[in-house]
Amino acid sequence: MAQGLSYFLTRYRRPDGLFRTLVSADGTPLDDRALLYDQAFALMGFATAAPLLGKSFSLAGEAEQLRQAVFKHLKRAGAGFESGLPHGPPLLSNPHMHLLEASLAWLDVGGGSEWRALADELGELALSHLIDPATGMLHESFDNSWKPTADAPGRLVEPGHQFEWAWLLMRWGQRRADVREAALRLIENAETHGVHGGVAINAIVNDTSIHDGSARLWPQTERLRAAALAARLCGDAKYWKMTAEAAEGLWRYFATDVPGLWYDRLTPSGQFMRETVTAGNLYHIVGAIHEVEALRRSIA
Repeated sequence: MAQGLSYFLTRYRRPDGLFRTLVSADGTPLDDRALLYDQAFALMGFATAAPLLGKSFSLAGEAEQLRQAVFKHLKRAGAGFESGLPHGPPLLSNPHMHLLEASLAWLDVGGGSEWRALADELGELALSHLIDPATGMLHESFDNSWKPTADAPGRLVEPGHQFEWAWLLMRWGQRRADVREAALRLIENAETHGVHGGVAINAIVNDTSIHDGSARLWPQTERLRAAALAARLCGDAKYWKMTAEAAEGLWRYFATDVPGLWYDRLTPSGQFMRETVTAGNLYHIVGAIHEVEALRRSIA
């Protein structure tokens, strides 16, 4: 972890304090853009590493510097943030989701009021603009007034992100009935319209028709994570059942020829693609295991 973090801090940081998108193995910049998505994951990584690496790195200080750079370069005049540098449409819900996750991660390790304020802004943004009040579905692509874009991406709804936002909203607003209601509605919509053949598919349209019937691994982990937290908070039998079904769906992806690896994508016909294993899935897998363990401990 220390080696990877040192490399990241020295090779990915831009002069403006934000982190670039891509470098080569020797550290040469390959994509110098600064995306909100990447800043959110840097903040979350700092929060996760802080209790483990102790004083080896000043990660609270690193996070505060990055938080200030994000506000300086990416904060919009109104609610939310630009998707990256250079500024320009569309506004995207996904990086805001991970920024909320990073804010909650810092609150978990003793972060101050600035992280609470950021989490509150992002949670309220989801309730007021990202979630369609008529359908209860959360959209992906927005114009500058936070209306879903008129193009095809503006109509897309990703079941995996419905589950992931639900998990975050339940963590953010556990004591608020309106937040829990919105989160459980996200779960219900994703489970009803976005789960086919026992797995969460990649994308539907806001009229609930299927846009992409393939099923990547990561939506399965987010379905499991959201169901497990709902079961723990609500105690409703249907969320326990959903947790078991989500676990069964996810487990199919681990039946590979190489123990410890996974398939990334299941086709609509039920065949796993023989393709590159994506390392980013590890983040989703570990998160799901963590939530299932929390559920298990709650009844031990």
